[in-house]
Amino acid sequence: MLSVKLFSVLSLLLSGVVLSIGCATTSASSKEFTLNLLHTNDVHARLLPINAFDQTCDDSEIEKNKCFGGVARRFAKIEAIRKQEKNVLLVDAGDQFQGTLFYTRYKNEEAKQFMNRLGYAAMALGNHEFDDGPTNLGRFIKGVNFPVLSANVDVSQEPSLAGLVKPYTIVTVGGQQVGIIGCTTEETSSISSPGFNVKFLPIEASLQKAVDELHEKGINRIILLSHSGFMRDIEIAKKVSGIDVIVAGHSNTFLSNTSPEADGPYPFVVSTPVENPVLIVSAYAYGKYLGYLNVTFNDAGRVIAYHGEPILLDGSILEDAEVKKEVQALEVPLEKMRKEVISMLPINLEGGSLHCRHEECGLGDVLSDAMFEVAKKYGAKAALMNGGGIRTGLSKGTVTRWQILDAVPFLNEIVIFDLTGKDLWDLVEFGVQQSDNKVNEGAARFLQVAGLHYVWSPKKNQTPWVSSLEIQSADGVYEPVLPNKVYRLAANRFMLIGGDGFEILVKKTTNVEILSETLDEALIAYLQNGKKNKYQSLGGRIIKK
Repeated sequence: MLSVKLFSVLSLLLSGVVLSIGCATTSASSKEFTLNLLHTNDVHARLLPINAFDQTCDDSEIEKNKCFGGVARRFAKIEAIRKQEKNVLLVDAGDQFQGTLFYTRYKNEEAKQFMNRLGYAAMALGNHEFDDGPTNLGRFIKGVNFPVLSANVDVSQEPSLAGLVKPYTIVTVGGQQVGIIGCTTEETSSISSPGFNVKFLPIEASLQKAVDELHEKGINRIILLSHSGFMRDIEIAKKVSGIDVIVAGHSNTFLSNTSPEADGPYPFVVSTPVENPVLIVSAYAYGKYLGYLNVTFNDAGRVIAYHGEPILLDGSILEDAEVKKEVQALEVPLEKMRKEVISMLPINLEGGSLHCRHEECGLGDVLSDAMFEVAKKYGAKAALMNGGGIRTGLSKGTVTRWQILDAVPFLNEIVIFDLTGKDLWDLVEFGVQQSDNKVNEGAARFLQVAGLHYVWSPKKNQTPWVSSLEIQSADGVYEPVLPNKVYRLAANRFMLIGGDGFEILVKKTTNVEILSETLDEALIAYLQNGKKNKYQSLGGRIIKK
């Protein structure tokens, strides 16, 4: 993770951002209201406890008490807080869908069941909520006991969603009214499957309209559930007047006052032109933490005091027995895949958003190699994989089919195509353009590769960032990619149709062939083959200067 020390504090201050840790107080009015805000984001169907690689824990890790999170543990902690504290509000900043076999098997039913069970008050629409189209999302919204929110998503022309997505809701907590607004990344059309009828509007204008409507209703305590990424949320805090707290999702940002691995302090405080602080909170991802912010408002709705910290849901928190039984019941049809051993891995392969979206990562190398192994038979000279498609790493030791599908859950087919050297340069350049910032979700387009080497360096307001691009020849020597030469390449189907913004592949590819092999199948075959030294070529493919 990105240490808070790596933030440019000076540049943030010059931009009107103030970093603050701990508690802030001012003189209070006679009517104060304290809210205990519990929050999650980017849970991605992690019903079971996870390990340090964000994978589902195996039996040995469970026995050694090395697991985190899981819905049974989250429920137990939430209920304990509800018994101890007043004015507790539980919310989610989106991306409950996609990520494990629970979602693959049950689509939205598992999220619906347990979000209702835990008593969420509201949820923002995440981009992954659209992964299986608007009809699937519509079934989810109709089945939950809370509103699903996004002020900048227009679903009025989509029959399966019309009237279901609200810009905001008003909840009563401890006799006091609180407004909750939602927003969703404007990039959703290119990174998910919302269909042609769903429109994503500019966030700031949409949010200001919602805030103004809440103010007209007399609501002056306002929480935003934002699935737009942490850096985007800083912009929103500075530009939209009237928001008090932003619960951030999409970028898997970890804010903490105690962990040296944090991306920033909890809460991250942004000053505004009218000097009302906006508190941004985020609790990493996958249900490993439960966000917990205690915030006090005065009668005018201004934040006058706050403190908090994400709660690590480790083995010291006992799982709720009844919820655990409910999870186990859903797990029965998946048990065979959980225990099916694919191979023994001699090394750890790092993966997930903290690695593969910003730099060369071990699983990125191996998955690209696996794709290349398949695509070579069809004439491909290199393989490319978007880092956002690699959701977790794989740890040394036994690898099961379940872990493979945790890591590569999207089941995309491998595709091969022709592309000129110039367009390949542009493709790699596009891939790195958002990858210098480790809390930027847009870096999902960062390319992991096999058969290619490239060198890149972030340059403020300058291009190109890629200074060298080489492709492996038949005799194993790497040679410069020539602009006018046509190369046969491999990628995945999501990229080919423009996912993660790869419009170059939509417009410039020729001689496209969609293979029957999917990413997970290619990875399994590669891990199982007896090829010697297949892990010795890892590293050195992508160099950042």
